[in-house]
Amino acid sequence: MNPVARIVAVIVMANVFAPVAEAAMIRGSATFEVEWLGDEEQGKFDPPLLGSGSFEIRSRPYDPDVVSEVSAFEVLDFSFSFAGASWDESDLTEGGFFIFTPDGQPDIISFDFNNGDASGFLIWSFEGFVGGDFGMDFVIGSLAGSGSAENGQAGSAIDSSFVVVPEPGSLGLLALGLVGLRLSRQRRA
Repeated sequence: MNPVARIVAVIVMANVFAPVAEAAMIRGSATFEVEWLGDEEQGKFDPPLLGSGSFEIRSRPYDPDVVSEVSAFEVLDFSFSFAGASWDESDLTEGGFFIFTPDGQPDIISFDFNNGDASGFLIWSFEGFVGGDFGMDFVIGSLAGSGSAENGQAGSAIDSSFVVVPEPGSLGLLALGLVGLRLSRQRRA
């Protein structure tokens, strides 16, 4: 076995089993429908204003044995259309946030968005609610409103899937180490 290949294989394999190897990530996506039924200011809308959207998110790597909640996420994709306005991931502002349990269950998912002409936020709270709770706020031209499922002014149906996966760097190091060992064994034969 080439001494350099042996050293590289040992270092790579040792790093795979270091504490960093415990790193995990949460990946998820969802599609959703929202409705705004109106409020005391705007009156009731019949039919309600409807909107739809989707998103895809990924957490930063974390150690599930150490953290009690996961809140550092990247938004990979976001789209939402409502009352004639549309937003995408480039319209997201700093106000949105995500809180998940280490095993990948959502507690809160929140998006703040502003495209220069229209703004708002969407928030789903899964914490302690059967089926979750939902709230929204928006300003689209002269139309402005807010409401929640709790007060009967807004509603949402969300179809989501979130999974915990090993952090890709750990898997890459493992694969690189196994390839190095394989190559060193082939040279010996």
